[in-house]
Amino acid sequence: MCYLCLAQGGIPEQLMEHGVSMRFTVDGSEALEDRISQHMAQIRAGVEEVVAAGDLCGLILGGGYGRGEGGVYVVHGTEQVYNDYDFFVVVPYTSRSRRKALSAKLNQVKARFEPTCGIHVDFGPPMPESELPKQPYELMFMELKAGHHVLIGDEAILDGLPDYDESRPPLEECARLFMNRGVGLLMADQLLKKNPDVVGEDHEFVVRNIYKALLAAGDAVLFVSENYSASYVERKRRFDAHDLAGVPQADALRAGYEAAMAFKFRPAHEQATGEALVQWHRDVVALFGEVFLWFERQRLQDPALTWAAYQARDRRLPELSGQGQLKNTARNLRWASTFRPTWGDVALHPRDRVLSRLPGLLFEGQTNPQDIAMVLKFWEYYG
Repeated sequence: MCYLCLAQGGIPEQLMEHGVSMRFTVDGSEALEDRISQHMAQIRAGVEEVVAAGDLCGLILGGGYGRGEGGVYVVHGTEQVYNDYDFFVVVPYTSRSRRKALSAKLNQVKARFEPTCGIHVDFGPPMPESELPKQPYELMFMELKAGHHVLIGDEAILDGLPDYDESRPPLEECARLFMNRGVGLLMADQLLKKNPDVVGEDHEFVVRNIYKALLAAGDAVLFVSENYSASYVERKRRFDAHDLAGVPQADALRAGYEAAMAFKFRPAHEQATGEALVQWHRDVVALFGEVFLWFERQRLQDPALTWAAYQARDRRLPELSGQGQLKNTARNLRWASTFRPTWGDVALHPRDRVLSRLPGLLFEGQTNPQDIAMVLKFWEYYG
């Protein structure tokens, strides 16, 4: 839906006829809301300067700000944006060369406006409009459809995406979420091992990834109970009402999820430093690992599953068709000279190979540099 005001002065009242929230944040000031609206107007104008009208069906703001739940970061008493601006791009053609050329133009806009906005401005790979109905159930697409601002194009353009059941995402999507947040914890661990007294951006990185991991652990409860929601506000309400009987470290998880939600809406970086930060990270890794294993026991229907058995499985993600296995083989052969796959690995999706190594690196003290390098590289490309 086209929720966005592009006027410099703020959100025009006539757009309220859509009957939806026009906000970018849950509780940010009107000054911050106006500033974000101005950023959107500037980015739209910048895109229109370099992209012909016929080359674009839609430019859509997704992510937290697209859902009206973006972070509010207070610096010296002034509210600022915190999360990235994540844009989804829809085009009328299928030509790869034309999409590549469009991405190059959008990268010009990115470079121009990131200093002005003070955060990352990310444009997703252009997607042909004809491909929208074919998209699988991935959290990214479901959450985008559930909440967004259309800057350019028909307000109903994302109606072309499938009708996803918000409360019941595929459990494989939660496994992918655990993978992504686990890699974040692994990267934080690498920073802390180099220097326990991290400061500045490194400290912010560690804190941010600790909270992301706590959110994922709490969200897993909603996945298993088929009670998920695209909205953070609604997820918090549902989690607060949930009986955590049988969930590992229930009290610690409830407290951690509460703190992570507070950080999501109002991020702050005055948390623990030095050895206290190292211990906090260690405690969260332990909690994350217990909930991760609890979740995988539900998903894989193996109540006695251990990490050793998990890593030894033939696969951790569903078996694909022959065509899917061929694609995975091509992906793995691309990296064969650096990360040589075993015969059993060659047809696995690289995400499956990450899932096979990550528990050992995070929870069992394994330190194989080759495994760490593979996990980080595959996550960068396929996460």
